[in-house]
Amino acid sequence: MEKSPIKIVAENRKARYDYTIIDQYEAGIVLTGTEVQSLRMGKANLKDAYAKVKNGEVFLYQVHIGPYPFAYYNNHEPLRTRKLLLHKREINRLFAKANEQGHTIVPLKIYFKQGKAKVVIALVKGKRAAANPWGSPSLEWTCSSPPPAHNFDTTPTAGDPYDYSVTRYSAEEEGYVAVKK
Repeated sequence: MEKSPIKIVAENRKARYDYTIIDQYEAGIVLTGTEVQSLRMGKANLKDAYAKVKNGEVFLYQVHIGPYPFAYYNNHEPLRTRKLLLHKREINRLFAKANEQGHTIVPLKIYFKQGKAKVVIALVKGKRAAANPWGSPSLEWTCSSPPPAHNFDTTPTAGDPYDYSVTRYSAEEEGYVAVKK
């Protein structure tokens, strides 16, 4: 028997950048009829989505499945909590690992496999801020106003109204305070 192709509906690419993936699981989703039709149209968003183990069951939160445009009175709630279908031993393993410090469960993609909606969830750990390859995230370039179109010299002079400077933020007791360098 020939395998049917997998149709990817939504993918959470930002999760692969923000987190270190430890383990992945494929789970079924409990959906209503209008949610399935919206997914087939590609109306899903996994941004800021996460999963939790609650009372021995796994639930998916903050997954936005857009309303089905052809359903009038019987449409679904776009951000409702959805139950995931996993084996008991997978749920127990997820629960044990997700309770460790810094671990969470996020969905990576939603797709259709042999006509059934599936989601790939991953046990992840957040990456450190020190792993940022572009340097300090607290470095911000500021300019009081844009230079005029005819002035090609951007070096500041005495009394120059255009202040090009780098602002660094240092932590104080009440928050961040701008320090000019």
